[in-house]
Amino acid sequence: MKHKAIKVFFHGERLRDIYPHASKWQVFKWKVRKFIRKVTIVSIACAALYGAFVVGSKSFHETAYQAQAEKITTVEVQVDNLSEKIAQIKAEAVEGIRKCESAGHPESDGIIIFDSNAKASIGSFQFQKTTVQHYMKVLYGKDITPKEAVLIALDEAKAGELASDIIFETPGGGLKDWYTCANKIGLANTIAIVKKLEK
Repeated sequence: MKHKAIKVFFHGERLRDIYPHASKWQVFKWKVRKFIRKVTIVSIACAALYGAFVVGSKSFHETAYQAQAEKITTVEVQVDNLSEKIAQIKAEAVEGIRKCESAGHPESDGIIIFDSNAKASIGSFQFQKTTVQHYMKVLYGKDITPKEAVLIALDEAKAGELASDIIFETPGGGLKDWYTCANKIGLANTIAIVKKLEK
């Protein structure tokens, strides 16, 4: 009974040509080792491809997240810039009134000028006592004495804060209180711009 020849090749050469006396068991072991090598190589290749996919996917998601975070940050910065711009416009308007009313006199001069109505206009913003008392009540609900009104009018920082609130927090905007200077610096237009920006 003839045995069928086993044709096993290694690098293009028959195994029996390389190892003429190899037994069936040796051939079987060689086949198993060859199969295991192939499985190992394929497994490593698949693992490498999967790793590359995971890293790429993670990188993509991180990039997308960073881009979204940058958009959010940009929006927040724009909002902050708007608030700063509004504050700057308000400060410039108040400073315009102060410069106009004080006519170049510093706070230390303690300016007191008597108007045609025989009432004294006091400090850098030329407040009258009754005006300070009125707005302290309207804006802050405080009743103050005439002396306290004079001290506020002479304090440039406190008078400036009060002037800012009168201009931007009351219906009249102080246009009548500083009639000449308000017209001179275009205060009505500034108030309209600020109200539009704050909406």
